[in-house]
Amino acid sequence: MIDWVETTSIGTFKSEDLTKPGIVFRYNRYLYRTSGKHLANGGMGAVYELERRDDDTGAVEAVVGKGFHSNYLSQLRTDEVTRRDHHNNLAAMARIAAIEHPNILPTYVSAPIADNYLFVTPRMGMTLLEAIPKHNLTPRSRTKLLVQALEGLATLHAARLIHRDFTLRNILVDDGANVAYVFDFD
Repeated sequence: MIDWVETTSIGTFKSEDLTKPGIVFRYNRYLYRTSGKHLANGGMGAVYELERRDDDTGAVEAVVGKGFHSNYLSQLRTDEVTRRDHHNNLAAMARIAAIEHPNILPTYVSAPIADNYLFVTPRMGMTLLEAIPKHNLTPRSRTKLLVQALEGLATLHAARLIHRDFTLRNILVDDGANVAYVFDFD
């Protein structure tokens, strides 16, 4: 049995801890544990596999954690325009995290850590672009998923938020390719 004893606080958690298995931190009523498994790199950050455990039920679910690339953080220290854009993005992320909609990927953690900023969301199966060939999605199924994502996008727009990178790569679908979620807001 793997231990769920808190080994660090979120305030002392570092981005390099995402690369190490077995680091456990608390955020609200959940414990989060790193696996050390790197999943992907995006334009602004790297994504790692984690797990989270609910204190109330003990249920464990797969989640992903994302932190910013070090070169981006370095640019924040030296470029005023990047710093201002970053501040605006963090404010928008906080607003997005407060929105509950069935087609917007929930944000479980959006918090500063010792040397970076950490975002944690549920782990989904794949992007809509990947799901099309894998699930041999019919035009009707593709349209249904796209409309779901557009409903999430419309909710963002109603909250006066603009995604700025809405593509099939930024729509996640569940394992059965039945539900679509807009994501990648940074």
